[in-house]
Amino acid sequence: MAFDRALLFAPALSLHGWDYAVRLFGPFPRMVLPTARPAGYPANPGTPIAGYNALFETLDHFETHIGADQTSPPW
Repeated sequence: MAFDRALLFAPALSLHGWDYAVRLFGPFPRMVLPTARPAGYPANPGTPIAGYNALFETLDHFETHIGADQTSPPW
Protein backbone atom coordinates (compact mmCIF):
# COMPACT_ATOMS: atom_id res chain seq x y z
CA MET A 1 0.00 0.00 0.00
CA ALA A 2 1.34 3.46 -0.90
CA PHE A 3 0.19 6.93 0.06
CA ASP A 4 0.64 10.19 -1.82
CA ARG A 5 0.08 12.39 1.20
CA ALA A 6 -0.26 12.17 4.95
CA LEU A 7 -2.17 14.23 7.46
CA LEU A 8 -0.51 14.37 10.86
CA PHE A 9 -2.27 15.38 14.05
CA ALA A 10 -0.18 16.68 16.92
CA PRO A 11 -1.01 18.04 20.35
CA ALA A 12 -1.74 21.75 20.57
CA LEU A 13 1.21 23.97 21.35
CA SER A 14 0.89 27.01 23.54
CA LEU A 15 3.76 28.88 25.16
CA HIS A 16 3.59 31.27 28.08
CA GLY A 17 5.32 34.65 28.02
CA TRP A 18 8.12 33.47 30.30
CA ASP A 19 8.88 30.54 27.94
CA TYR A 20 10.35 33.02 25.49
CA ALA A 21 13.13 33.86 27.98
CA VAL A 22 14.90 30.76 26.63
CA ARG A 23 15.62 32.78 23.47
CA LEU A 24 18.32 34.58 25.46
CA PHE A 25 20.34 31.36 25.27
CA GLY A 26 19.91 31.07 21.47
CA PRO A 27 23.60 31.73 20.72
CA PHE A 28 24.51 28.62 22.76
CA PRO A 29 22.79 25.74 20.90
CA ARG A 30 24.88 23.01 22.55
CA MET A 31 23.93 24.12 26.05
CA VAL A 32 21.43 21.80 27.76
CA LEU A 33 18.76 23.08 30.13
CA PRO A 34 18.26 20.45 32.83
CA THR A 35 14.84 18.96 33.37
CA ALA A 36 12.87 19.62 36.54
CA ARG A 37 11.45 16.10 36.61
CA PRO A 38 12.53 13.55 39.24
CA ALA A 39 15.42 11.23 38.37
CA GLY A 40 14.37 8.13 36.47
CA TYR A 41 11.31 9.76 34.92
CA PRO A 42 12.70 11.70 31.91
CA ALA A 43 14.32 9.98 28.93
CA ASN A 44 16.97 12.72 28.72
CA PRO A 45 18.69 14.83 31.36
CA GLY A 46 17.47 18.04 29.71
CA THR A 47 16.68 19.81 26.46
CA PRO A 48 19.38 21.34 24.25
CA ILE A 49 18.94 25.00 23.35
CA ALA A 50 19.11 23.85 19.70
CA GLY A 51 15.72 22.19 20.26
CA TYR A 52 14.24 25.41 21.57
CA ASN A 53 15.77 27.31 18.63
CA ALA A 54 14.03 24.93 16.22
CA LEU A 55 10.74 25.38 18.09
CA PHE A 56 10.93 29.18 17.90
CA GLU A 57 11.90 29.07 14.20
CA THR A 58 8.85 26.91 13.54
CA LEU A 59 6.56 29.26 15.45
CA ASP A 60 8.01 32.27 13.62
CA HIS A 61 7.45 30.49 10.29
CA PHE A 62 3.81 29.76 11.13
CA GLU A 63 3.14 33.33 12.21
CA THR A 64 4.82 34.70 9.07
CA HIS A 65 3.26 32.35 6.51
CA ILE A 66 -0.03 31.29 8.05
CA GLY A 67 -0.92 33.96 10.57
CA ALA A 68 -1.51 33.61 14.29
CA ASP A 69 -5.29 33.75 13.85
CA GLN A 70 -5.25 30.55 11.75
CA THR A 71 -3.05 28.57 14.14
CA SER A 72 -5.37 28.93 17.14
CA PRO A 73 -8.44 26.79 17.77
CA PRO A 74 -11.76 28.45 16.91
CA TRP A 75 -13.10 28.38 20.49
